[in-house]
Amino acid sequence: VSTDDHLAAEIAVAHLHDLGHRKIGLLAGPVGNIPADRRVEGFIEAMEARGVASPEDLVARNYFSIEGGKQAAAALLPLGVSALVASSDEMALGAYRAIERAGLGVPNDVSVIGYDDSPLLDYTNPPLTTVRQPIERIAEQVGQLVISLIAKREVAAQEVLVEPEIRLRRSTAPARLS
Repeated sequence: VSTDDHLAAEIAVAHLHDLGHRKIGLLAGPVGNIPADRRVEGFIEAMEARGVASPEDLVARNYFSIEGGKQAAAALLPLGVSALVASSDEMALGAYRAIERAGLGVPNDVSVIGYDDSPLLDYTNPPLTTVRQPIERIAEQVGQLVISLIAKREVAAQEVLVEPEIRLRRSTAPARLS
């Protein structure tokens, strides 16, 4: 049971695209990490569906940490991205630092979206927009599966994907006109 990472990437890209952003970067986790790889696939599909050529050039991989996010964002900012989708809230907070060090601001110069929905995000400056993993629904699904297994009922041997949702705060804004 896990969050639908393809859909999470689509939700984030759609929100930023609706705000007028066309050069959107992805701060992704390490290669070989299944959720990170799925988010990259979803991001590339979402960008290609919107006519962006070579979206893989706008993906920077690093660790799911503040430092990893800072390094990944620092690699993408020189490419002129106007928005960043981070694969974790910690990476997004690292992006805040890289954006600040580049003399830019969130969201006026670069919009940022995180992933997870940490309870502390309302207290960041600005509060971080994030794609929320519905932990309650995931736990409910896992609980139902465990009860079925204990009762020796047959359980499907396939992954259950739960839909994420976006939590809008103040780290995204309309793209600036160039």
